[in-house]
Amino acid sequence: IIAVGRVHEQLYKAGDAVGAFDAGRYTEALAQDLVGSPGREDVGLETEIEHAMLDVKQAVPLALILNELITNALKYGCPPDRASTIRVAFGTEGELYRLSVADNGEGLPRDFSPAQRKSLGMRAVEALARQLGGRFESSSGGADDVVVLELAQLVEDRARNDEKSLSQ
Repeated sequence: IIAVGRVHEQLYKAGDAVGAFDAGRYTEALAQDLVGSPGREDVGLETEIEHAMLDVKQAVPLALILNELITNALKYGCPPDRASTIRVAFGTEGELYRLSVADNGEGLPRDFSPAQRKSLGMRAVEALARQLGGRFESSSGGADDVVVLELAQLVEDRARNDEKSLSQ
């Protein structure tokens, strides 16, 4: 409910930018809401956010993906017996948007594959990533688990973001 509510809030705040929303601002706000909602003072949040205007059609799938990834990081990567950190990043990388959620928890099993997971959440993330024309991957290495969603920028997004950077 929080994720979809945030989508509506961002659309309302978009004002004249009909059909677009600031995915960076949205990502940061939702990450803060989700990490703060369980009331766990032992979980910190670090964000690295780039503001980017996306097509409104990408808002709800992105919201659901982010909600699932942060919820999983809280549930599986942040044990209650020690301080933990969740890192959320969103920005452009060449012609791609890149969303990543990482935690410094126990780590995913070595043979973990989102495609082979039976959980409804991971299957939903895979399906939503495909719906967005993107790709979803996860890795566990060292102290961090990282889940990454990459999706191509729509032509309209690139033009809108180019206009935005010229006006700044």
